Amino acid sequence: MTGDSRYAGLIRDALLKEIHRPNWGESDLLSRDPVWHAGLGTARSCYSAAVAFDSIHDFLSADERREFAHDIVALGHPPHAE
Repeated sequence: MTGDSRYAGLIRDALLKEIHRPNWGESDLLSRDPVWHAGLGTARSCYSAAVAFDSIHDFLSADERREFAHDIVALGHPPHAE
């Protein structure tokens, strides 16, 4: 966004940390029976990751773009499709 790679690197590191979480669900919803996978926390994480990804898209390598896009969808979408 600013063109300064220092900021892009910080955003990439934060996004890597976010996509390596096992899920984006809230613990109280995940502990229900049956498990609730969809909550406001999942929506917030998905939105935040998408904004971060979009803001550093040009900074990322093609492999990083594929990894981030895949993981954002895997963590944000499939729980709603079950």
